Amino acid sequence: MSIVTGMLNDIRVVEIGQVLSAPYTGMIFAELGAEVIKIEKPGSGDEARMMGPAFRHGASMNFTDVNRGKRSVVLDLKSEQGVADLFAILVTADVMVH
Repeated sequence: MSIVTGMLNDIRVVEIGQVLSAPYTGMIFAELGAEVIKIEKPGSGDEARMMGPAFRHGASMNFTDVNRGKRSVVLDLKSEQGVADLFAILVTADVMVH
C-alpha cells in the first residue's frame, strides 16, 4: 500500500448525494483509504444506478465506477426514523459530502 492509498485510513465519510458530484468525491475519499458510507433512498437507490447504457449486476457501469469501495445504507430521509438513523451515523463521521 502506498502512502497516498492509506492516508485517510482513520477517516469516516458519509456521502449523501446522487448521480455524479457527491459520488465522485466519495470515490476519491475511498481511494485514499477513508471508510465511505453512501446513503441511498429506499426502492431505487441512487438515480445513477439506472443511467446506462452499460449495465452489470443490475446497476449501470457509471454508478459502479464512482461508487466502488463504499458501503451503502438505505434510509428514508422523508421519515422521522430515517432522519434519526442518519444523525446516528453522522455523529460517528469526520466528513459529510452532499
